[in-house]
Amino acid sequence: MASPSPPPKRAKAAEKRPVVATSTIKAKKPTKPKKRTKKQIAEDADKRRKELAALSNRLMETRLFHLEKPF
Repeated sequence: MASPSPPPKRAKAAEKRPVVATSTIKAKKPTKPKKRTKKQIAEDADKRRKELAALSNRLMETRLFHLEKPF
């Protein structure tokens, strides 16, 4: 009796797809971040100030609400 033949080998990934030549990726010189204008800085500061005020107001409201509860 003849020995059973081994299962056929799978094709490797490189053999399945044709090789496509690609250009080498070159390193780029790091760019400096864009400077923010004084107007942008002022707008951001104003936005942060408003958010902080809203948060502190909300905290104070909850604290006062808890303090006013009758025992």
